[in-house]
Amino acid sequence: MSTNEKVEKKNVEVEKVEVKKCLKIERETYQSKSKEERYTYFVKGILRGKEMRASLIPSDVGGYEVLDLVFIGTSEVDLIVEPFEIPNKDTGEIIKGNTYIARVVDNGETFECPVKPREKSDKAILDMLLARL
Repeated sequence: MSTNEKVEKKNVEVEKVEVKKCLKIERETYQSKSKEERYTYFVKGILRGKEMRASLIPSDVGGYEVLDLVFIGTSEVDLIVEPFEIPNKDTGEIIKGNTYIARVVDNGETFECPVKPREKSDKAILDMLLARL
């Protein structure tokens, strides 16, 4: 059975998804200019023999509180990558991209927060790290 083959059981259609390696989002503390302790979030990996980090931030300012909730009791969480396609009705062009989610499952309960690369360079590093999986 192929990875995306659909299976039908009792009139319920389920799509089988292959579980593959994923990147882990980590966090570490830093001191802000106002001397407050804050967290920075990142994924890391080896590219061309050098350890590289891609900085991640929540998709909105309120997301920092949600990320703190996701990280309770753990030092790393899964980076979930969800591809999307949006057709441009005017040109017929299909815009492709990914959305990113920080996710952890704790005692059967899922906690997650949308995240995004901080800068364009972080996106480039993230894309290279994901391509190696």
